[in-house]
Amino acid sequence: MWHRFCEAIGCPDLAGDPRFATNRGRIDHRPAHNAIIEDVFAGSSTAAWVERLNAAGVACGPIYDIAQVFTDPQVQQARLVDEVHHPVHGPMRVLGQPVALHRTPAKVTAPSPLPGQHTREVLAAAGCDATTIERLLAAGVAAEGREVRTNR
Repeated sequence: MWHRFCEAIGCPDLAGDPRFATNRGRIDHRPAHNAIIEDVFAGSSTAAWVERLNAAGVACGPIYDIAQVFTDPQVQQARLVDEVHHPVHGPMRVLGQPVALHRTPAKVTAPSPLPGQHTREVLAAAGCDATTIERLLAAGVAAEGREVRTNR
């Protein structure tokens, strides 16, 4: 794939450069490697490079910022965006489950927990009684999340 990549970006000599001939060499010389690749990639758009590299048989895809993720046609078509209510940030879009099961469809229904939000529940599930939980919290062995204010 390295040789196909070098051909596709118009730098066939790069494949024979001893610094980059092996994966280990490309890792060891990453700053120089990245500088060359970045300079070449600056000459065309992301979409053009993705098309060109895919046509050459080089596995690739764009690197998105978070806003671009939600507008990607494949993400939209696969319905991978869910909305949840976050206790601090209010309504937020999150990426949903990438696997769709017909009989048991998955859906994101809650945001990621805040740090320490479920400390008591986890300790209780681990077999700690209320007294032990209080003792662990008081000793600083375990911690709870801080109070949060909602946007609503």
